[in-house]
Amino acid sequence: MAPKVSEEYKKQRKKKLVEIAKKVFIKKGFVHTSMQDIMDKAGISRGTLYSYFDNIEDVFLEVLKYDDQKDIQYFVPSDEGSIWLQLKKLG
Repeated sequence: MAPKVSEEYKKQRKKKLVEIAKKVFIKKGFVHTSMQDIMDKAGISRGTLYSYFDNIEDVFLEVLKYDDQKDIQYFVPSDEGSIWLQLKKLG
């Protein structure tokens, strides 16, 4: 029986896999990236990768979501001024 891991561990592990997958997609492109490429880069087994993602499209969507979550901070009002001023800092 496999040891139980916390939800936080699973969340962090998935985040790390998404970051690795992003690098593979950038290097090879979506069309030329396979689950095997991601497994090789991450140094994990097929079972491990498939425990987090259903297929390559699922991995790609998670990469897009991850990037969106990083960028959303620029659209939340803060003490730094208007959203417009925050967006200007992106450029």
